[in-house]
Amino acid sequence: MKIQVILILMSIVMAFLSGYLLIAVKTPESSDVSISSQVSKIKREFQAQHKALQKINPLSLYPAKDVAQLVSPEGLLPSTHKYPLRSLRLLLSYGQTCKGRYLEALRAEELEASLEKELIWKKFECGQILQLPRKFFDSPPYISPFGNSYALLFLRSQRETDLSEWLQAHLTVFHVSELDEVLRELRHRPVIYKVLAQMDDVALRGIVSKDSLLLSRDYVLMQNSSSRTSLSMFPDGSSVYSVFERASWDRFLSQFPVILSAADSGCLQKEGQLCWGTNDRSYRQFQNPFLALFAVSILLTMMSIVLVFKRVKSQKLEEERKRFALQTLTHELRTPIASLMMSAEAMIDRYDSAPESLQPHILRVADDTQRLKRLAEISRQYLAAHQSKKTVQFNIQPIESINSYLTEVLATYGSKIKFCPLIRDEKGSFDPYWVSVCITNLIENALAHGKPPVEVGVEIHESQLEVVVKDEGAFKGPLFSKGISSQGLGMGLSIVKKIVEDMKGELFFERTPTRFGIRIESEL
Repeated sequence: MKIQVILILMSIVMAFLSGYLLIAVKTPESSDVSISSQVSKIKREFQAQHKALQKINPLSLYPAKDVAQLVSPEGLLPSTHKYPLRSLRLLLSYGQTCKGRYLEALRAEELEASLEKELIWKKFECGQILQLPRKFFDSPPYISPFGNSYALLFLRSQRETDLSEWLQAHLTVFHVSELDEVLRELRHRPVIYKVLAQMDDVALRGIVSKDSLLLSRDYVLMQNSSSRTSLSMFPDGSSVYSVFERASWDRFLSQFPVILSAADSGCLQKEGQLCWGTNDRSYRQFQNPFLALFAVSILLTMMSIVLVFKRVKSQKLEEERKRFALQTLTHELRTPIASLMMSAEAMIDRYDSAPESLQPHILRVADDTQRLKRLAEISRQYLAAHQSKKTVQFNIQPIESINSYLTEVLATYGSKIKFCPLIRDEKGSFDPYWVSVCITNLIENALAHGKPPVEVGVEIHESQLEVVVKDEGAFKGPLFSKGISSQGLGMGLSIVKKIVEDMKGELFFERTPTRFGIRIESEL
């Protein structure tokens, strides 16, 4: 215990020392000049020393009502959630097959205006119409419900045609995020569109919100320092930006102890969608040794805790119980039970109208859902059973027919296994759920690691029930380990062994040919 005490004292002293030194160091944020004043000065000096390539007003290209569609990044996203699912499925089917029956079904639908435009486009793609309406591209909606603008879809469908003149006349009906692809088709590329084509989502949101400073890959857009004066604003409220080279901006900004980025971490001042932060390298270099010292103190503390906990053995049973619950929940509760229950109930409600071939599958889904629900309840009871000495709480029930019970348990496997029932059926008394868990695990092991055929047999010896799973393989691996291809509960033979022992039974096996079985008490 002496070494643990020494490590804990050393870690505490080092933590206090490194923390004090970190606090004592004066950070750039605590300087007398405010970050706001520094930012304003930087922008004024940059605009005074550098000539703008051009002044542009991006929003003047688009009517105010169309900005959300053609400039905002979200405008390009599919909007299928806004429309009836049946109509969307019919449109997709018609677009993929061009079959008339889908077109007739669509004509019978009362389509919204946006979907009517999508139908016109699908008819054009399928060759039902040879020419689109004259105002097709110039009137909203500009974006297909399935994503991308109609102008871009048209461009992609006409790759072999020279569309230069058409593109020049329709640049404003493409989404800004599509301009990079569009401009490759043009020899003459207007500067304003070249600038817009490089905007990422952060910059596009800045345009929409009329931020005073925007960054793109090759350019920086900046309003005048008096950004809300009449010199920087059009009568409609849109903003005028001066365009500068990004390389010139980066070189100029490197002279100052601040950086500008879209990241929120280390943000000293927000400017629209962007963030001003510190870039004081000397401070970082001075700070790093203290951070390393603090990290070492934390490491020493963790080592001390590990060494102390290795000496604590009084809670062995509780740790075993929690480990078992964690294994069960991790391997079995993969799908939210509430969602499964709702889905199963919905399928049961439609059971009579379902095709006969699907009805057994519906019953199986409902049965498996109930099994998941039962497992969750058992896990909850098990976690609450702090006073019990058993890992599992059993619910002993009378079994009227052992053959029928096993037939139901094995039904999932169908022809994969052979079942040899009792010649003379018997009654029994045991926990049907946990016995099925054990049998299922043994079968999964045989199917995954054994050699067919797999056979399940059952015998009664006085007051004991014996179930044996046999295959023609040779078991050579370690006995209590989980295979990577195991299914179902997948808890391994060690967990099956623990469950059977808690039922006052035993797990037995033979290696060649492989034979695993359980033997439990059953009051006949």
